Formats: sequence, structure tokens, C-alpha cells
Amino acid sequence: MRYFLIFCFFVVFAPTQAQTIHLLGFFDTDPEDIRLKGHQKTIEKLTNLKQNLEEIGGLSVELNILRYPNSTIQNIQQEVEKLPTGPNDVILCILGGHGYNDRNSKSPRIIFPDPNKQTNVLSEKSIDLQEFAQRVFQKPARLKIVIGESCNQPLSSTPPIPKKQNGRYVAPPLIKEAIQRYFQQTSGEIILWSSSPGQYSFNDSENGGYYTKHFFEVLNEHLSDRNYKNQTWELLIAQASTRTSDFVKSIDRGSQQPDKLLKGVRYEGNQLPPAITQDEMPSAHLGFSLAVKTNQGRENVTYAEGDTMRVYVNVSKPSYLRLIYTFSDGQNTLLLDQYFINEAQTKKFAKLEQNFVCYPPFGQEYLICFASDTAFAPIPPELLKKVGGFTFILGPIANVIKTIREDQKAKINKERGMKNTGANNPIAQEGLLEDKIPITTKAKE
Repeated sequence: MRYFLIFCFFVVFAPTQAQTIHLLGFFDTDPEDIRLKGHQKTIEKLTNLKQNLEEIGGLSVELNILRYPNSTIQNIQQEVEKLPTGPNDVILCILGGHGYNDRNSKSPRIIFPDPNKQTNVLSEKSIDLQEFAQRVFQKPARLKIVIGESCNQPLSSTPPIPKKQNGRYVAPPLIKEAIQRYFQQTSGEIILWSSSPGQYSFNDSENGGYYTKHFFEVLNEHLSDRNYKNQTWELLIAQASTRTSDFVKSIDRGSQQPDKLLKGVRYEGNQLPPAITQDEMPSAHLGFSLAVKTNQGRENVTYAEGDTMRVYVNVSKPSYLRLIYTFSDGQNTLLLDQYFINEAQTKKFAKLEQNFVCYPPFGQEYLICFASDTAFAPIPPELLKKVGGFTFILGPIANVIKTIREDQKAKINKERGMKNTGANNPIAQEGLLEDKIPITTKAKE
């Protein structure tokens, strides 16, 4: 656009060495319960992923599946504890079963078999997704991802009987370099779950879980994209969530909105901006805070051709803003520069005066906002190119962001009589914050 079950993924950078991809699947597949039959399809998807990573990616892959009646909590915990991992490994773990929300977390508790009837206490035969993910995150590994697919309703709700939908899908041919980017050049920790509190998580025997269905479809598309350097896990997750929600609405099943937690996701040689985390470029520091949203919010933002994007910014004190938009084709445009937020507009979401209309190209894109308590250092003129009504910033976005950070920190330190001591200089960080929103754009239907 011109003007964007429970799975666990974990990524951590390490020197190049022997690497194993650990694919784990823990599912309640009780044959007497029709609501659980869809998890067999998810097991098939994990098996296909193993084959592709080995045959096309040339990677070493271990697949470990526990299903009814062996997928007890005790067995699941033992499998995680004994998992042999190294610092360059990847863990992708999926849990699926009935689930519920105990009102202590946004993520669900997932229920697993108790064939010996050892307890009648539901909390003792269910796993808190986020607590389980922390167990996985303790393993040494480069990338760690945990995904949970289950309902997230209160206990009083009864899941509906699934209705089989068309599940035909032909996976595109994958590219070795794209596989390497996602599984060898990324690090971090990711927790995903298939529905928000108060919602069901739908599945059927033809598609499996609707969230994992779309997750694996989008993953295959990214792993087959020759423009793979402009793809990220964040964009993949956003696109899978949007497709899941749209699919559930299209079959009149109500609402299903997946959710996530990401920490420290980074990319080697990345052309897109890295995930913004508190240890990198904070959106809050020493009393100075920044938050950005659109008229569609922050999560799963999608615009079609001709739609209008409105931007809202919340800063804690008067600030200058710089907005950059990264298109799906890798070009970057300067939407706004030196835009001032006065005292009366602070500590609330203030709508920016300009609106932005969605035009081609379409795909996965980023809205990036910088805020500073002093005017920005000018962008070097050799990096700017005006074409029609656009001001493009030349070069990969990672280089653009690095230039803005370094130039602004140098300007702040000079104005305040401080010597620039690098990224950890608290004075420099205090005066410069950034936030970003992944956005999906598409042609008008």
C-alpha cells in the first residue's frame, strides 16, 4: 500500500554449527470425540513440514508426536524435559485439544487425556499455555515457537459440532534460501494461540484447526516467495490471523481472533526493521512513551485498494514525529516529517491531520513511527528522491532506520552537551523512541 491449537516458536542467534529442527506435537485425539478429529490434519501438516525442511532445506529434523491416550500432561512434560537441544536449534511445538479460559490470562488452558482417571480437578489435567511456553523457552535453542489450538471460552460453554468445509490446498514449491531465512537466520521466542478470550476455536476433519490451517498455508507461501528477504515471522503471523478470522466469518461461525506474544525476534541480514523490543529501541523510556495505532487498531491490520488509513499517536510529552511506510516491494516513503504534537495533544491518542489511501503494490508492509522530544536531524539529501506526490527514502529499510537512529542520537547529545556513547546511552534513548505496525494490503475484491 502506498502512503499494512497453541504454537510456540523460539529463536536465538548462535555461531554456525550443527543444527536440529525439533517439531513437537501434543494432541488430544480421542476417537470418541468428533470435535477433536481435526487435530489429525495438524499432525499431517507437521509431517509434511518435516519432509520439506529435510528434502528442500537440507536440514536435520526430528518429529515427535504424542496423541491420545499417550498425550497426558506427565508424558508431555517429560518429552520437553528430555529434549536434547543445542544453541543453534529450533523448536516448533504445537498443542491441541479442548480448552478454556480461567480468567487469569488472555491465553487458554488446554485439556489433555486422563485415561486412568487420576483426577477430577480440571486444572490438574490442563496446561496453561504461557506457563508451558516458559518451560520450552528454558531449553537452549535459536528459535522457539509454541502454538496452542483450543477454545478460549469460559468452562460453561459447550463447543459446537464442527461442519466439514472444503479443505483442498496445493502447496507451492518451496525455496531453500527462504527456508534458511526462517529456520537458520532468525532468533527469538513466539507464543501463538488460536482464539481470544470468550471465543471458540473452530476445526473440522478436512481442514484441521482453522488457525493451524492458515498458519501452514501462509508459511508455505513465505517459504516459496523469491522476495523472501522482505518476509518476517511477524508478517506471517499477522496474515495467518487475518485469514483465520475472515474464514470463520465467511462460514457464519462467529468470531475467532488469534493472539500472540513475541519476544526478541531478530533476523540476520534483515532488510526489514527488526522487532522493536524494550532492550533494543524502547517505546517507553524515562517517562517518555510512544504508541501508534490506525483506524483498524494495531493487530491484524488489513486495507483493500481505495481504503483510507488514519493514524493516531499517543506520546507522553510534546514531540516531533517522523512516519515512514515500507511497501511490499521494499521501497520506503516518508509520509510525515517534523510533525509536531503539542502539549494539549499528549497523553491520549491524537489523530494526525493527514489521511492515507491504499494503492498498489499490495502485500505485507510496515508503518514505522519515530518520536523525539527535539526536532529531527535532516535525512541526508542523497537518500531522498521525489516521485510524483511521494518522497522516497533510498536503500534497505534496516539501513534507513540505522541512519535515523544514529543521526538523531548524535544531534540530541550535541544539543545537551553529551558525548555519544552508542546505543546504550540513556540520554540518547530518552529523546528518541519508535514503534511500528505490520499491515497487510490487498486488491479490491
